[in-house]
Order: sequence, then C-alpha cells, then structure tokens
Amino acid sequence: MTVKFENITEAQAITLETMFAVWCRLGRVGSSRWTAFFADGDGNFRPKITIDGKEAEESPLVDVNNCIEPIKRCVTHNGDNQLLEVPIWRTEYEVYFFDFDSVAWKIRDEIINLVD
Repeated sequence: MTVKFENITEAQAITLETMFAVWCRLGRVGSSRWTAFFADGDGNFRPKITIDGKEAEESPLVDVNNCIEPIKRCVTHNGDNQLLEVPIWRTEYEVYFFDFDSVAWKIRDEIINLVD
C-alpha cells in the first residue's frame, strides 16, 4: 500500500509522520495503544490523500457512525478564562475510534458464510 498526502502543512506532516513512527514502535515492542490525530477540518486541515494512486474512500466494512465514541471533558474555566468554582464535566461525541480487528472479524464471518 502506498499512501500519498498532499495539501497538508509542515506541522501536519511532522505530526502524521511521528504518529506513523509510533505505530511502528508499538508493533516492534508488542504494545497496544489508541493513537489519534486531530483532523481540524474547520481549521486549515484539507488533505488530499491517495492510496495506491486512487482517492481514499470509506469502506463498507467500517461503520463510521458506530466508530464515534463519547469522551468526557472537564471544563475548569469559563469563556473569559476565569476559574470556575465547580468544574463542569461534558460528554462530547467528537472522537472516532477505528479498530482493524472488527474489520478482520467481518471478513472472517463473510468467509465462514461462503463456506457454509
């Protein structure tokens, strides 16, 4: 698989490459961790990504709507940056978690169904 990124900033490129290097390190040492990259689509993150020469596309094997998970965020300051007397905990649905094992299980199940 050859992946090509275009239309990203130097900072985005450095961060993505570092994340990929961390993936490699985790694989070498046999460790499992969630890793993330903040895709700031309402900022200047406008990547153009091709994989093996074709535009990247979402797979039907990955239910993107079921990959978004709630996270808890503690708000300690108000909009004027004044410390709140009591912190506020908010649940926000803004993080996608993609697990390749769930795709592997779907592929396995499809093969089993073909054999049966």
